[in-house]
Amino acid sequence: MNISQFSIKRPVVTTMIIVSMVIFGIMTLINLKTQLLPNYNIPTVTVRSSWKGASPEDMEKLVTQEIEDGLTKVEGIKRVTTDSSMGKSSVTVEFEFGTDVDSKVNDITTAISRIRNNLPEDMDEPWVSKAGAFADRVMMFSITGENQVELKSFADNLLIPRLERIEGVGEISVFGGFEREVLISLDPNKLEAYNLNISELYSILKKSSLNFPAGYIREGDKEYLVRVYGEAKTLEDIKEIVIKNDENNPVYLTDVADVSLSVKDLESYGRTNGSENIIVSVEKTDNGNAIVISDTVKNELDKIESMLPRGAKFNINRDSSIDIQNSIDSVTKSAILGLILATVVLYVFLKDIRATLIVSVSIPVSVIATFGFFGAKGMTINITSLMGLSLGIGMLVDNSIVVIDNIFRHLTEYKETSEVAAEKGATEVIVPIIASTATTIAVFLPVVLQEGRAKEMYQDLSYSITFSLLASLVIALTFVPMMASKILKRKDAEHEDGKILKFLRKNYVKLLVQSLRRKTLLILSILGLFLLVVVYGGTKIGGEFIPYTDDGVYTVVGELPSGLDIEKSNRISKKFEDVVAKDSYTKLFTTSVRKNSIAVIVDIGKPDQRDKTVFEIMGEVRKKLVDTPDVKLNVIPKMTWGRGGDRDITLILKSDDSNQLNYFSRLIEEEMSKNPGFTDITNSMLNGNPETRIILDRKKLEYYGMNMNDLTFAVSYQILGGAPIKIKTGNDELDVTLQLDKKYRSSLDSLKDIRIKNPSGNSVKLRDIAQFEIAEGAYGIEKEDRIRKISIQANTIGKMDLVTGQKFIKEVIEELNLPKTVSYSFGGQGRNLQEVNAQLKFAFVISIFLIYFILAAQFESYILPLIVMGTVPLSVIGVYAGLILTGQKTNTMVFVGIIMLAGIVVNNAIVLIDYTQILLEKGLSLKESIIKSGEVRLRPILMTTMTTIFGMVPLALGLGQGSETYKGMAIAVIFGLGFSTVLTLVFIPVLFFIYYTIKIKKS
Repeated sequence: MNISQFSIKRPVVTTMIIVSMVIFGIMTLINLKTQLLPNYNIPTVTVRSSWKGASPEDMEKLVTQEIEDGLTKVEGIKRVTTDSSMGKSSVTVEFEFGTDVDSKVNDITTAISRIRNNLPEDMDEPWVSKAGAFADRVMMFSITGENQVELKSFADNLLIPRLERIEGVGEISVFGGFEREVLISLDPNKLEAYNLNISELYSILKKSSLNFPAGYIREGDKEYLVRVYGEAKTLEDIKEIVIKNDENNPVYLTDVADVSLSVKDLESYGRTNGSENIIVSVEKTDNGNAIVISDTVKNELDKIESMLPRGAKFNINRDSSIDIQNSIDSVTKSAILGLILATVVLYVFLKDIRATLIVSVSIPVSVIATFGFFGAKGMTINITSLMGLSLGIGMLVDNSIVVIDNIFRHLTEYKETSEVAAEKGATEVIVPIIASTATTIAVFLPVVLQEGRAKEMYQDLSYSITFSLLASLVIALTFVPMMASKILKRKDAEHEDGKILKFLRKNYVKLLVQSLRRKTLLILSILGLFLLVVVYGGTKIGGEFIPYTDDGVYTVVGELPSGLDIEKSNRISKKFEDVVAKDSYTKLFTTSVRKNSIAVIVDIGKPDQRDKTVFEIMGEVRKKLVDTPDVKLNVIPKMTWGRGGDRDITLILKSDDSNQLNYFSRLIEEEMSKNPGFTDITNSMLNGNPETRIILDRKKLEYYGMNMNDLTFAVSYQILGGAPIKIKTGNDELDVTLQLDKKYRSSLDSLKDIRIKNPSGNSVKLRDIAQFEIAEGAYGIEKEDRIRKISIQANTIGKMDLVTGQKFIKEVIEELNLPKTVSYSFGGQGRNLQEVNAQLKFAFVISIFLIYFILAAQFESYILPLIVMGTVPLSVIGVYAGLILTGQKTNTMVFVGIIMLAGIVVNNAIVLIDYTQILLEKGLSLKESIIKSGEVRLRPILMTTMTTIFGMVPLALGLGQGSETYKGMAIAVIFGLGFSTVLTLVFIPVLFFIYYTIKIKKS
């Protein structure tokens, strides 16, 4: 007794099993997390360090290289990329996929702790973090009010600590506002008069404001802890600190310095719609749930709004959870529309409401049951997993269609009872539908079993299609025959074919007969079509990694020259604001300004609320800003902050010779700028930071008995200042900054007159022991695996795209004839595309082998599987034809669609050949068997094809937010399946005819 027979004999058990699947699926669905994208396990760890005032060269030599040296014993490292800039160091460590990243974070943290003593003492502690692929910004809000000092204090001391405690919250950035400090402005002449120097003063202050334990005392039966409190708590306490006491003549801090409550130099500006305020940006960790984080942050803001300074309030500028929900709703609506269209197609063919309901119920039951698998696998509801379900909507009824069609045939041709027809009809097709399901599922196994970026990106899609197809197979073999045996009657099946189906069947038989007569012509025609469309036409199709989506937001980023005052940067940012403010599509804009970067995030509303795409609007804004002096522009269709943001193309040049790198990067940049397809071009070998170099005379240092290390710290304290202590006022903890008065450090002459005390107690002017020169230092130093590199980045516009752009750059490099000492590669999206395509190509080859093994087992033949698999190249013709006709570019999603097609398109051939062999066994001639098989199987083939195609039509139309992501994949599957179905109906019978004829002659 097979599974279908059991289901018919035990309808109650079958019903309970199906109901249990649905209940379990619903219960699981209620508890599933919702997010935009799956949790990607990208094996990358980043070490970030900061050292105030350090040049890129110093950061590279004293920080970055030390960290790199410390990582040599960490196992499994694939690539190390470093970036040293003014006061900042970033070391990015990449591991092979499949690596336990959390354990590597621990290993790297341990390695850093071992070499901490080798790093500068006064730098901040290095920060080790797991760098996720999509650690996106969740929310951006502003704090408006009159007093920027109070708002900044509120944000730093009350708001941010509470937000950081929320699970899943990653980095929080704050822009704008003034930060208070206690400023000790020193007079160097008074210091000299009291025979003091700034280094001594720094140490004195640090020691004079400490609390420390002093042991225990016992009194009676009690023991008391003794603590000495010497901590300065007020401004007056600091003023009264004794810095020297000779012969009972105390010298107070106020005798050598002016002590006042001040504000720190502004490091950033924040504005909303041009109005000054505090901007707070909240990012999630790689595994954080954006929707949950957004809700929690908003709840937290509601709780503490009453604690805001008077007149202040919170305003949500951007909430990405709304975009996420819109994208998920869009895919869900597409799936529901696909279900409706597939059901309509079923009714058109079956012409019976009961049969249509039996088959169409496969879709919701399979989808709901799939959520149970999601829970067991630890998956989430995200755009990728839902896309898998949406793509598979039409496929979920394929097995049920084959079963119900065969049951209909038994009811009409053999005049059997409902129960007998259901039993025999289902039994006859068990093997072919299991085989067809197996081939569809098999193509996804190589994707999920090989470690790599492709697996991380597409495993959720693969699992959702696989689980739903398995559920639909169970339903087709149990629920469908059981229900058919109970409610279908012979009159339900005895409907005449409609006029369209009659017309198609009649003309198909004629075409098939003619094809069998002109076999050579047919085969040559298809071969020619393949060469024309795929081989030649494929070269005319552009390519990209993943399409950008129109989420109703874009960012105008400006990279500014080094050494600019923040006020100059702020003036440039207002030009950006003027342009976006005048654009009629702008609803709200948020600005952040740093010394060398500007970012204006512009909200333009949902796509269905405007008549232009975000890309068209970006292009218009770019034209108005592209000629802004001294600005490297980048306009990006998403939210971003930072030095430059992402660009479409990244070229990496590597060499140990900096001069060669600079020379060739300029030549390549110049050639790219001549091509109108490139825009927003930038070169990481930017003009460097202007710097005053103090060149110490070692002989004079020796003469005065001074060492270089002490001298360096003394100069640093006097110019940069230091914060030896803090004081607490209310909720604020203020730095107490020790620094020369501004008038003594504001010019080169004042710098030369800085006095340093030698061990003998004598003061020496800096000009007496050093030479001074004005020069240009590096803007930043980038390296990959310890080799110097330069990155040239650009966006593409018009007909230019990632693949075409990289091809152009390769041609430029070939003409330049780079020396062997200079190598090049593509990074960013180009590197990701190359990596994912290689993995998908490997997955495609393995899937072809798996399909062959399944078919060989089914047909017990080495040759028949090859005939069946002749449908795969036919589908590729359809894919490329569809991309050309719709103007769609190739991308990794399209490639996944081709892999998916390999498992789908063979199903029609399986059904044809399987029934042809049955007819041959019944004694029909070869030609009669082929024609009869095609005539009989035409309807189920058309039904399965049309339901699959119509199920994907909503996705291909690109309806709703985020639809650009999966539109290309849906187009590929629709055109590939449609084209291969038409050709399969004639090409596969011809191949089978040739094969069987040769087989007969040999036997």
